[in-house]
Amino acid sequence: MTRALAAPLLALLAGLIAAPPAAAAEDPAAWALPDATISIVFRGADTLADRVDALEARYGEAPAVKQAADALRAWTHQGIRPAARAWGDGLRPGAGLAAFADADRRVRLVIGADDLDTAKATLAQLSAQLGAGLTVTPDGLAGPMKLTCRLAAPFMVCDSGALPDAPPGRPDDLPADTWLSVRVSDTAGLVPPPIGDLLDTLAVDITATPDHVRVRADARAREDARAQLGAMLAPVRPTDGDVDLATIHPRTPALLRLSLDSAPLIQ
Repeated sequence: MTRALAAPLLALLAGLIAAPPAAAAEDPAAWALPDATISIVFRGADTLADRVDALEARYGEAPAVKQAADALRAWTHQGIRPAARAWGDGLRPGAGLAAFADADRRVRLVIGADDLDTAKATLAQLSAQLGAGLTVTPDGLAGPMKLTCRLAAPFMVCDSGALPDAPPGRPDDLPADTWLSVRVSDTAGLVPPPIGDLLDTLAVDITATPDHVRVRADARAREDARAQLGAMLAPVRPTDGDVDLATIHPRTPALLRLSLDSAPLIQ
């Protein structure tokens, strides 16, 4: 691999997640279900395309880089071209994606789209390729459950219950600027054991900018499982004492500090 090609490809790989969320007229999190037990909000569908554009803008004078960028944009999988923002007729997931469910098994999907009928047809086609079996109905989609859909630009909103006339608003616990946010409450039955049997709530946020990627996880143990979970985490809890960072170069882009008490870990 030549140096002219190695540098931009490394920049592409390092930046795939580090692209900031694409700006949208509205936030998919604003359509959250009240009292949702599962919330998933994703704002990074066009990350690959953003990185390819940035790669070409910086290194595009090199023929090999221009050729690689064109090849990435032409790459097709299941009829979509992620590096070209070509997700199928009617679909514009770069505006955002979200899925919500509550304890009563009500489900709401929020998908970036600009045309309702073509977006429904495209989703049905994609689901058939994946074996999900969604079918188009006059007022929405049918599959494992019946969904009523309508266009609320820049989104298509589908709900197994009644659709609200306007977005109810983003809950306080869902940040507005994350690349990905996941919230799960009452994890038993939703998260595979043993984690699901130990935790009551789980929250994960990935925030990405061109300068950093930050991952934050907040897990709260079930009352009757705290002693067991504490014993499991004891080997990886930080110990007292300072760590000398003088040998770490100031331009190091990432640093992971991990402290292990080897005796309990071996036991």
